[in-house]
Amino acid sequence: MGAGAERRVQAVRWSVGKRILMAWIITLPGAAVFGAVAHVVIRAIFGY
Repeated sequence: MGAGAERRVQAVRWSVGKRILMAWIITLPGAAVFGAVAHVVIRAIFGY
């Protein structure tokens, strides 16, 4: 996207940008949920 934007705005593949944004929107909360579940499981097993 950066190289395309340097040339001109029309050269950017905005569909790729949307896919990247959606990946971040899904990944960050997903990682937070996974971390919270892992924390609960580890606390339950080891009693911390």
